[in-house]
Amino acid sequence: MKGRCACGSVQIELKRRPESVNQCDCSACLHVGAAWGYFHPAEVAITGETARFVRSDMPEPSIAFHFCANCGSTTHWSSILAEPRARTGINMRLFEPDELEGLEVHFSDGLRRQGSSRPPERHAPITIKNRWPT
Repeated sequence: MKGRCACGSVQIELKRRPESVNQCDCSACLHVGAAWGYFHPAEVAITGETARFVRSDMPEPSIAFHFCANCGSTTHWSSILAEPRARTGINMRLFEPDELEGLEVHFSDGLRRQGSSRPPERHAPITIKNRWPT
């Protein structure tokens, strides 16, 4: 699968489709406007210049959000832990909807997350058909 930012300066190539897509509404994800697919870093190839943002409102942030240095499109997040996690999040909105056809989109209630457990879902998943669900 191949995706790109709005201007085409950053290209992302994935070895496979994600198992599903996650639209989180935590205070960070809500503002970066991404819908995440999760991958092992070895399954992802990213080319082009990105800048990064690390949350300053958390005592121990664990990820950096990356975006195109030219157009500002959010591209992915990566681990910044001393012992990095074996997972990265890719913004699936950078891929054509027909490549994502049939995938479930989950809606995590990140604003109500308690501790490090997985947040509850805001509502039932929706399947991508022809275009992004709205």
